Amino acid sequence: MPSTAFSTMLAATMTARRPKINEQIFTDHPLWKKLYTGGQIREWTEGGEEMEGIISAGYNSTFGARDYKSPITRREVDPLLLAKIDSRELSGAVSWYDHQEESNSSSQTAIVNFTNALLDNGRDSMQNVLALELWESGTGEHLHGFGAILHHHNTYMNINRVTAANAYWRANHTDATHPSITRTFGTGAPSFTCGPYHTQEPLVIRGGTDGGLTKIYDDCCSNGGTDSPDVICMPYDLYDKCRALLEAERMQVQPNKAMADLGWPDNFQFRGAAVVWDRNVTAGDVLFLNTKYLEIMPYKGYRGGPVVTEPLSALAADGVYLNTVYMKWRGNLVCWKPQRFGKLTGKTVA
Repeated sequence: MPSTAFSTMLAATMTARRPKINEQIFTDHPLWKKLYTGGQIREWTEGGEEMEGIISAGYNSTFGARDYKSPITRREVDPLLLAKIDSRELSGAVSWYDHQEESNSSSQTAIVNFTNALLDNGRDSMQNVLALELWESGTGEHLHGFGAILHHHNTYMNINRVTAANAYWRANHTDATHPSITRTFGTGAPSFTCGPYHTQEPLVIRGGTDGGLTKIYDDCCSNGGTDSPDVICMPYDLYDKCRALLEAERMQVQPNKAMADLGWPDNFQFRGAAVVWDRNVTAGDVLFLNTKYLEIMPYKGYRGGPVVTEPLSALAADGVYLNTVYMKWRGNLVCWKPQRFGKLTGKTVA
């Protein structure tokens, strides 16, 4: 079991390193880094299991010119709703055996070096978890990643987006099980059918059953492109196909330096958005993201980084004690305007 001196040194080392570890776990993956270094972080300080915020619950629309003295009609209103989202807990385990502690306790320097190595292991495990959590759907203990933001037939931030009464924002894709959904926005407001953006066919720049990259890009924009996706993410096979399609049309395929500096040197641009690939994107999916509407929301007390639990000791099978502490972070990834996001599914390279 950990000695008092060792436990004290471990706690002191974590306190000193906590802000730096927080920066490291959120800057290992380019998308997390984009949010973190861009200052898109807001701590929830009110307590309770759920966090709250104002979500823009309108739909994609293009409004025409009007007399400045006339009232804004219902179809041009972008309602703001108080939305709630559960906080989630992410952990990185740090474990060591009694004999490892004993062999690294000869001096204060030895203890510090050993505790730093243990915290590095915990940091690395949290980096790996966060790289995967970006794509999760919010079920169980997972973050509300792009799987939740871009899935049209579920509930996001306690707002049901399927029923006619609560279908506030545009569904940016459909699938074979849910081929289309008709949306109506109040009395006298327009209604339209969303999708389908799911077609099992080769990726194209324009055309095809669902209009290709150009159609969904436009559907995620506002007013002719003044508010448009800034990142397009896909698996590597589709990324390679997309580059070849653009080159075949004699379009310039130039890298985005800002995205390269974040950690995606292998990228190019499509209509101003940086096109990148990620090994964790579901096969056949192409995600259109407008990251200015994303925010890292740590739960109160976790903005400065993960906290370390008290050591837990358990007798291992070989008769020695295994000690474990957990580096824990609580919060969630939040999207305040999901209608600016979109997804193609079922795309193939040929």
